[in-house]
Amino acid sequence: RIGGFEKAYCCFNSNARDIARIGKLVLDNGQAFGKQVVGESYIVNATQPANYIVDEDGMENDFYGYHWWLLNYKGTTVKYARGILGQYIFILPEYDAVVVRLGHLRSEEYKDHHPKDVFIYLDTAFEMLD
Repeated sequence: RIGGFEKAYCCFNSNARDIARIGKLVLDNGQAFGKQVVGESYIVNATQPANYIVDEDGMENDFYGYHWWLLNYKGTTVKYARGILGQYIFILPEYDAVVVRLGHLRSEEYKDHHPKDVFIYLDTAFEMLD
């Protein structure tokens, strides 16, 4: 809270299990326990490039939806959320998996709009899932 108002832009505190549940909700297109709790159309739109956004070079966005980042890495479609301190929720539909990373630091170096540590965590996840 700041000055009596809730912050709507940051600072979601939770544990890995509950954060993974958010990922599972996205993986399952808004369904939880057989019930549609978030509209499927919202999940689809949130995890597709928001075509009204352009990058710093004026190029059409192909890497960001509604608070979800998008990446094709090693032939796998990856949707992920990221926190300012290195928290990640990776959605890996090809593996039917959600991978969570909690942390206190995120890489300051980027490759194609993605922090470089994303690739380390994905390589580790792929190794465990293969």
